[in-house]
Amino acid sequence: MALSLHSLTFPFFHSYEGRNAISVPLTLTSDSARHVDLIANVDTGSTFCILSREIADHLRLSLFTGTRQRIRTAVGSFQTFGHEITISAFDLEWHAMVYFAESESISVNVVGRFGFMDRLRVAVVDYDQRLYLGFYGQE
Repeated sequence: MALSLHSLTFPFFHSYEGRNAISVPLTLTSDSARHVDLIANVDTGSTFCILSREIADHLRLSLFTGTRQRIRTAVGSFQTFGHEITISAFDLEWHAMVYFAESESISVNVVGRFGFMDRLRVAVVDYDQRLYLGFYGQE
């Protein structure tokens, strides 16, 4: 069996020690220059970034004018509306479509593949409870 060593470098890391989920601090900004700071959970199984309606309200988004998207999970489904916003994590910043839950009872704040994982290089070392982030080509 051949052993091949690989090395990756990342400009930023975040310790999520003491949390029950892999989390990342984010700042979200809308076109109206309103911003919200929050801790979101990283969900590699989620196709989309899905946030609570409360976040949309804080950003002063007109929720129902967004792109309609039904989200299906193992236990059911719920309606969301997508809006293009700016996401910041550490010194990284990018634009992405995120989806906000229509129902106020849906209180998830997760970042998934489209809008987060597809914009960054991401590594998780769960044993150390560390999340590493960087843009492609950035070291």
